[in-house]
Amino acid sequence: MVLFVNVAVGFGLEFASNRLGLGQVVSRVSQGGAGLIMRQFLLFISLFTVLNASTSLAAKIVYWPLEDTEKLYRPQLKVAKEIVWQQLKSIDGVKKHKLLKQDRKRLKACGTKIKCIKKWLNKRGVFGLFFIKMVPTDEGVRLSMRFLDEQSDDRLKMQHIQWQDDLNALNYEIEVMARRWIQPQSLKGTLKLSGLTSDAQLWLDGVVMTDGLMQDAWSREMQAGIHTVRVERNAFVPYAKNIEIHHRKVSEVEVFWNADPLYEVEQEVSRFNTRRTEDLIGTGVAGLAVLTWAGAAINTLLVGADMEKRANAQMLHGEIHETLVAEGQNAALIANISLGTLLAAVGWNLYWGFQPLEEES
Repeated sequence: MVLFVNVAVGFGLEFASNRLGLGQVVSRVSQGGAGLIMRQFLLFISLFTVLNASTSLAAKIVYWPLEDTEKLYRPQLKVAKEIVWQQLKSIDGVKKHKLLKQDRKRLKACGTKIKCIKKWLNKRGVFGLFFIKMVPTDEGVRLSMRFLDEQSDDRLKMQHIQWQDDLNALNYEIEVMARRWIQPQSLKGTLKLSGLTSDAQLWLDGVVMTDGLMQDAWSREMQAGIHTVRVERNAFVPYAKNIEIHHRKVSEVEVFWNADPLYEVEQEVSRFNTRRTEDLIGTGVAGLAVLTWAGAAINTLLVGADMEKRANAQMLHGEIHETLVAEGQNAALIANISLGTLLAAVGWNLYWGFQPLEEES
């Protein structure tokens, strides 16, 4: 039994020394031959500190009425407070902070001064303070909830919810509001996609979700908010949409596929066969036509330049002038013939390129 206690104390001191930085103290006490009572005393202190530190990690919330609600609407205020506390306590780590006499005195002195309240929150280790006020409106009564924590700026966070007799709907709205303020990462919903195919590829917020063949339906729990969905499939226009995910709700989206007209054109082009003899002949003719057209065009430019020089020198007459005119006309004719040949060669290639090859017998 003594051996078991010593082993347990040893492990306890090791854990406490890692958490509290008391390694040197424990080591010296152990090496000095301290008794079992001293070890147990150090273990008690270390474990108490560790438990106290873990407890302080909880988000302590306090309710304090900064403003009064009219007497007529106080029954709704009582129900609203119970619902809010119920939803707050359902959040991991949230606990109610019990106000002491000096706390109430300090908060009364602060009034509605935000800096004073935040200073009190920091001093008392309280995560946040909230209060509810019922406000009459033309449509009935409205629940006005305000919240303040250490990270808030110099004003209260505020949200209004219209009071309704449907307590389930009221519970849901208050839950979303409370979690958004206290622990926004706990707001989660489910996305469900249908109309998918085995060859579809899925992206969610730019991240590929495809892992093997897709099923007809796909679902996943994710953070509440706006998410981008993109689905692609061969021969169809990509499907893309921004979808809002709501807390504890399923957002269902059916993917509709529209045929991609460019896909058929690409398929036709991909069937073009460049290995046919007819295509090789057409390509050679087209190349020769391009070279002939280029030579004729250059010749036309040179003749034009000579004509311009003679025009500047007022020499637009005589045998040389007539020769230049004839050369220019011939060059233009050759260029036009070459261009026509080129177009014919292109048409020839397109025709024979898409013809299926005859199978060898």
